[in-house]
Amino acid sequence: MSITLQGHAQDSADAPPHELALQPVQINTQPGPEYRHRAFQGIPGIERADNGRLWATWYGGGDTEG
Repeated sequence: MSITLQGHAQDSADAPPHELALQPVQINTQPGPEYRHRAFQGIPGIERADNGRLWATWYGGGDTEG
C-alpha cells in the first residue's frame, strides 16, 4: 500500500526549521495490535482548493455510534 500526501502552499525550503507543519508526514501502513480494538471509528477527509490549499477534516462518534 502506498499513500502520498502533497501540497504546495509554500516551499518548505523557504520555511524556518521550526515550521513543523511543512514537514512531510510519516504514514503508518502496518499498525500494530495496539490499534486493533477501537472504541469508535474516525472518518477522515481531505480536499484541494483551486488555489492549492489543502483542507483536512476528521470526525467520529462515541462508543454508542451505530
